[in-house]
Amino acid sequence: MKTTLYSVYPEKLELARNQMSATQPFGAFIMPAPDGDETTTVMAGDDKLSYIVIDDIETTVDQGYSNFSKVTIDGRDVAKELAGIWRSHGIFLPEKPGQPSFEEIQAAKTLLNTFFNEEYSRGDASFSRNRNPAFISDQARVAARALNRKPDWATSDAQVTRNCPHCDELIRVKANVCKHCGRDAKVAEVPEPKPSPQRAAAGAR
Repeated sequence: MKTTLYSVYPEKLELARNQMSATQPFGAFIMPAPDGDETTTVMAGDDKLSYIVIDDIETTVDQGYSNFSKVTIDGRDVAKELAGIWRSHGIFLPEKPGQPSFEEIQAAKTLLNTFFNEEYSRGDASFSRNRNPAFISDQARVAARALNRKPDWATSDAQVTRNCPHCDELIRVKANVCKHCGRDAKVAEVPEPKPSPQRAAAGAR
């Protein structure tokens, strides 16, 4: 059954399971940021929520001894599991079909705010120990932005990350392979230009 999963998370988020199950295997889903259009967002009172619609999933399960069987995973079961895993991130499934209630939205926002404060505290503690922004997690940086705080380690983001040249997602400056798209993300080294013969001769005088 088609089921709508909602989010109060302020940025795009990849929703995946912690472990793949032999009985209910499915991949990851991308929850868009709430700054999209009406195809990915909805207004609920004063809150703008992002959402995805999860349909039933047709997949094949290995029963052993090369015995494969086709199974259908109910979309609502998938949505329930994702909502449970990502509950702290403000991902939730309304109790009744249709738009979520005010109380459900506030509960999701409260959980997300608690999560962001915890991640922010971890980032602060990490920077206090190491004094190196490279050790700060992406979640801590998102938390700092969401909480409208600007610690030294959050504003140093540009020094340790860059955009992947292929998928444009943030990766570490020294990354050779993009963790998002898996493609080669090495930065080509530009050789220093050799001086012209005339300039070299002038410098030798």
